[in-house]
Amino acid sequence: MQQRYGCPQCGSPVVFGVGFCSKCGRQLTWTGQQQPPSPQPQYQQPPQQPVQYQQQQQPGQTPQYQQPYQQPQYQQPEPPKKKTNVWLMGCLGLIVLAVIIGAIAVATGSGTPATIPSLSSDTEFQIKVSGTAGLPFSGSYMVVSSGGQSVSKSVDGTVPTQYSAEGKMVSVVFQKQTENGTLKVEILRDGKVIKSSDTTAAYGLVSVATD
Repeated sequence: MQQRYGCPQCGSPVVFGVGFCSKCGRQLTWTGQQQPPSPQPQYQQPPQQPVQYQQQQQPGQTPQYQQPYQQPQYQQPEPPKKKTNVWLMGCLGLIVLAVIIGAIAVATGSGTPATIPSLSSDTEFQIKVSGTAGLPFSGSYMVVSSGGQSVSKSVDGTVPTQYSAEGKMVSVVFQKQTENGTLKVEILRDGKVIKSSDTTAAYGLVSVATD
């Protein structure tokens, strides 16, 4: 009777001297007479370490600092600056001048028109506008004649420019149409400056009148 041994892998009975287990197919190696087969050494693959990718830095390269993302801040736009109503200012100046002329023209107590003290005839005036070249302006000027009549004229122009007017009195109201620059107004008589005014304010107003 043949002696049987247990398979070193599955434990099934195997006959001495056979080369393979009939159940699991394990190869059997016999080292002596009627000795149980010695187990074959099994190769165990070493555990693999997870590969970590590291970016290689070039020699002499300075590490770069990445600034964290900052959310842009919303800035509310400034409200537009309002222009001074040049027409209102001009009308007020003309009204004041008309009141003065009316007070002189009316005789005290009788209401009879009186003669305005004046030169024997109207005088020619020059209205000279200077300052920042190319600066736009607008406004009006009024001329009062020796006979007491008044005439006003609206103008739009750019620096430098000049206007002529003939009468006894002259009143000028001009306004800048920009924020920057200088606007200067001079009233000349016989080539001499008798009244002058200027402004550098944003949308500034210049008001000047003769006596």
